[in-house]
Amino acid sequence: MTYRVILTGSRWWAKPIIIRAVIGDLHDEHGRNLVIAHGACPTGADALADSIAAEFGIARDPFPAYWDHCAPTCPRRPHRKPRKAGDVHHPGSLPTYCPGAGPRRNLALAQRGAKEFVAFAGPGAWGTANMIKAAREHGIPGRKWTPASGQPVVLPALARRGVA
Repeated sequence: MTYRVILTGSRWWAKPIIIRAVIGDLHDEHGRNLVIAHGACPTGADALADSIAAEFGIARDPFPAYWDHCAPTCPRRPHRKPRKAGDVHHPGSLPTYCPGAGPRRNLALAQRGAKEFVAFAGPGAWGTANMIKAAREHGIPGRKWTPASGQPVVLPALARRGVA
């Protein structure tokens, strides 16, 4: 049976040793059943997790945000942000991006379900905080590391939305 884990983290996370240890422990426990889902950021925790999971031979499920596209739920007022030169964190072909794309991706990742999440959060990692919130609201428990911590904080699942 598949053991799906959402891995989320800061685009500036630079401590591969912690991610390697966590993925190694998950692999030891779940073997070939393990699938690592992540937001497909080309830097930081997502990129590290993808390459480390590949080294272990673990199935990966990258789920990128589509930064060029707005959704019907986007505000009618202008909300798009200018894409800065060299911006690899919001890939796309337009000169602007939709800031709602990351939260939409995070919600979709949570809706796809997982047994747990593991988070590697740094200062100002708003996308990571949003993914943690979405996962917990969808009944997914998890653990969170910060750059200063050697031990995770356990974060229980919250009551599922719409469930009494």
